[in-house]
Amino acid sequence: MKYAKAFDSLPGIVKILLTIFFDFITGGLYRLMKGLDKKNIVTIVAGIIWFFTGGCIIGWVIDIFCIIVKGKYTFLA
Repeated sequence: MKYAKAFDSLPGIVKILLTIFFDFITGGLYRLMKGLDKKNIVTIVAGIIWFFTGGCIIGWVIDIFCIIVKGKYTFLA
């Protein structure tokens, strides 16, 4: 959970840049850590899939939108 809290506490521009360039890593780890903390299998699987696929293009766009609007990952997180 430390990773998710640390990511949530970053400045907005840093989160946007990390999401644009490294979403497959940051998005996957965020979902995986949140899923492990909540013991939610769906979120854990989403994190693993996200880590290897980067959420494809649609997930990447959704993550960028979520970071801009909400300030954190909300889709499958």
